[in-house]
Amino acid sequence: MASTSYYSDVKVASSYDLEAARPSAPSKLNAQAHLMYFDPVADKEDDDELALGGYTKDTSFLCSLNSSCLCFNRPCGIFGTFLFSVIVTFVLLFCISSGNSPSISDERSFSDALKLSHCENAPHFFQNVNKVTYPIHLDDARKLSLRMKGDALGSLKIVRDERPTANPYLATIELSVRTNEKSLLDEVVVYDEVKNGSVWWLLTPNILESTDIDGDGLPIEPCMNYDIVLHIPAGLEKLHIVSHTATQVLISESSASTSSHQNILSSLYISIRSASESNLFASSHSTLSATRTAIQMSGGKITGSIALGALLQIDTQQGIVSTDLDVIQLPANVQSTPATLRTVSGPGKTALRVVRPSENSYAPINAEHRAQSELNLDYTKASLDGKVELEGALAGQLNDVSFSSFTDAEAFSNAGISTTGEDRLSVISLDSTRTGTHV
Repeated sequence: MASTSYYSDVKVASSYDLEAARPSAPSKLNAQAHLMYFDPVADKEDDDELALGGYTKDTSFLCSLNSSCLCFNRPCGIFGTFLFSVIVTFVLLFCISSGNSPSISDERSFSDALKLSHCENAPHFFQNVNKVTYPIHLDDARKLSLRMKGDALGSLKIVRDERPTANPYLATIELSVRTNEKSLLDEVVVYDEVKNGSVWWLLTPNILESTDIDGDGLPIEPCMNYDIVLHIPAGLEKLHIVSHTATQVLISESSASTSSHQNILSSLYISIRSASESNLFASSHSTLSATRTAIQMSGGKITGSIALGALLQIDTQQGIVSTDLDVIQLPANVQSTPATLRTVSGPGKTALRVVRPSENSYAPINAEHRAQSELNLDYTKASLDGKVELEGALAGQLNDVSFSSFTDAEAFSNAGISTTGEDRLSVISLDSTRTGTHV
């Protein structure tokens, strides 16, 4: 497909023009459909903490493009719709003006959690040592789950165990926990269990409840940080990470060549459920790839590169998350079935670049992107050939060709877009004036 840019750049003279400018076709963005329902990536028998099956969101206060709104599962009416719009606008303007909304241009160093909580010089360590090592034996499921809960800020670095003599079924976790209040260490809990795979837990205390005082009788402002290094073995097939703490996750660059696409996981699940803007997921597809991948974040930033196998799902609709990501499709000799790419984003910015390296052949892509705010998609290095559908709140233009709906076939034909191949791309946006798609 030739390089083409689509921008739904709409100029409205007054508020009375809004209704006339709406697409004539029924909108796909109704109160239920605009949410992303993820396919299961975790196993069915997992508990709700890890399972993506039946993953839903509260739809009791949502509006669609055709002004069909629900307020607590009942029609809102004009006043309810107006009130909802005012609240959303106020929240977004507050976040922007306060500087708390992370942007794609922000540079945040990995493992800055120590600085964020002023714990870089905290003198007290868990078990009185700088680092504790935990060997985790994989069972027949070849699955490892890490779960972190509590108030401590933390970092998690994921690296491959590339030693020639390494046990392919033995993962290693290195943990460092430090605090400026020694009594808090008594409430740190680390344990592992076997529950449809190996599960490793880190529980940290509620540090806000501490009442310790210093030598001058003044209250101590408590802090706690943890740093984890996870060495994953060659025999690992499934890796699931769930964190309820402010967390920075880094998939570290591998020193070994991965051009042969060895050691691809069957599933990778990263869920950071804290709303903290300090959250970070920095990924390297050359180090860790999976045929089925799901990423969920409620605040912070996603950056780096990630592999697209049979399934890649990215959910950032629950908080302000800035996404700036390269999506690299696995070649057909590694993943021969069609690739499904689904993203759903909330008020944060999203920028995705989908790439098919030219030296390989690829299975078709079936991509769907749904956004509430700014969305920039670049498929120019994917050589798409197939059906493209764009839908937004208002009508727009495509290569200077006007059209009344983002599914107007004649507009695509006039713009010279080929739609005969098997690729599928659907873009649905609540903010068409800040949505750009390049193919």
